[in-house]
Amino acid sequence: HLMYSFFLALRYLRAHRVMYFAVAGVAVGISVILVVTSLMGGFTRDLRGLVRGLQSHLQVEAYGVRSGFLTDYERRADEIRAMPHVASAAPRLEYAAWMGVKGARRPVRIIGIDPSRETDPEFLAAFRRGGASLDSLNGDWAVVGWDIPLEKDDYAALVTAREPGAYDRAKKLESFEPFVCVTQGDGFLIAGKFRSGVWDYDSSTVFLP
Repeated sequence: HLMYSFFLALRYLRAHRVMYFAVAGVAVGISVILVVTSLMGGFTRDLRGLVRGLQSHLQVEAYGVRSGFLTDYERRADEIRAMPHVASAAPRLEYAAWMGVKGARRPVRIIGIDPSRETDPEFLAAFRRGGASLDSLNGDWAVVGWDIPLEKDDYAALVTAREPGAYDRAKKLESFEPFVCVTQGDGFLIAGKFRSGVWDYDSSTVFLP
C-alpha cells in the first residue's frame, strides 16, 4: 500500500511540472520559518542571559514606607536566604543621579552594593568581562558601564537630588524643597568597568559601595 501511494504521487508529480514549483515553495517556506524561529529563540535566550547577569530573579522592595527604602534589609535578607531554593540574597540601593563625564553631565543609575555579599556568579561574570573585580575594593570607588567614556583610575563626580516631599531624618519633618547632593573633593575613583552586553546597562549604570 505504501509503495502504491508513492508511485501514484510520483506519477502525478511528473505529469504536471507546476507541482515541482509548489513542492519547492512549501519546502522553502517551511525552511524560512524554522530558521527564523531558531534565530529568534537563540536571540531571546542570549538577551535573557545578558540581562540576568546584572539583575536578580526576584527583587524585594519597600511598600507603604515613606522613605521608599527598606531599613531592616539585614533581617529581610536573612529571611530570604532561609527560603528553599534561594542561592543568595544581597541588599542594594538604587537611585538616579547625574555623573560628570568629560565636562558634561549625563544621567546614570547608581546601584549601591556590598561587594562581600555579591556572590551571584552571573553578576560577577559581567564584571570580569569588563576587566573589573569586586575583590579588595575600598574607599570612594565606582565601577562604571563599558560604554561610559571613563577609564580606570579616572575620577568622576556625582550629583543626586531628593524629590520634594521626602522625609528629612535630620530635621524629622517632611521636606518640600528639593535637596541636591554633590560629590565633594575629586569624586569617586573609577576602579574598573563592567560589560553586560546590553547597551542600556553598559551606558548608564554605575556601581558604588
